[in-house]
Amino acid sequence: MENFLNSKIISVLVISFCATISTAAIVEVMSRQEMLSILDNKVIEFTKEGLETNQSLLTEFTKKQSDIVEIVKLIELKNDEISTRIRDIRKLSARMKTLILGGSIKKSETLERIALEYQVLIKANLDDEKNEGEILFYITSNINLVKKFSSTFLIAMLAVMSGVVGSLVTVFRLETYSIDFLKRLVLGITTGFISFLIIKGGRSLFLLEGNDTLPIMNPYSAALFSLIGGMFTEKFFKLLGDLFDSLIEKLTIKKENQETT
Repeated sequence: MENFLNSKIISVLVISFCATISTAAIVEVMSRQEMLSILDNKVIEFTKEGLETNQSLLTEFTKKQSDIVEIVKLIELKNDEISTRIRDIRKLSARMKTLILGGSIKKSETLERIALEYQVLIKANLDDEKNEGEILFYITSNINLVKKFSSTFLIAMLAVMSGVVGSLVTVFRLETYSIDFLKRLVLGITTGFISFLIIKGGRSLFLLEGNDTLPIMNPYSAALFSLIGGMFTEKFFKLLGDLFDSLIEKLTIKKENQETT
């Protein structure tokens, strides 16, 4: 059993599995963020469109001296139409934020479902003269495992699996293949988990640009940091040990200074 676990094929299979899931997690997290950005931009676009329409109608009234009652009714009609569009888009945006922060509440509540509803909504509101290219062209992962969880959980899973990949790949860099599979697996998982905690704790260094109410960690930085940590586990844990010793030393000196004063 031990020889089977330590064989190259097991390491290759685990590396392939973790790399595939990690890639899917990155695609899912980035697609969610892109979808949310598209929805927010569409709200701004519809708002500007409403203001421009009102200005155009008022200008027409001034030039042609049209019936004020007719113009007011037309403005109200246009405003109601645009308000409905904005309300529908904001509902999709709220669902998208829920998916990002808390994961899928229902089995059908996925990024793919929200994107398809957005496509239907945009198609319904496109004028005949407008370019069909305005409709979202959307690609995401087909791996169901990553579709239901929150983006934070996906980042954690990504970090752990990247740590495992880094830990196992290190063995293939040696001239002679020799591995204690369970040891490398545990080190990889631990390194990835610690990396996630560091990233999450120091998240200002690993954030994508976004608003203050919805901070999203950069999955590329998380994967790279964990992968490097897994590849150099000995140096990684030595660095953590040195940092911890330095912290204890500073706290001890501070305590001694307080006692002397």
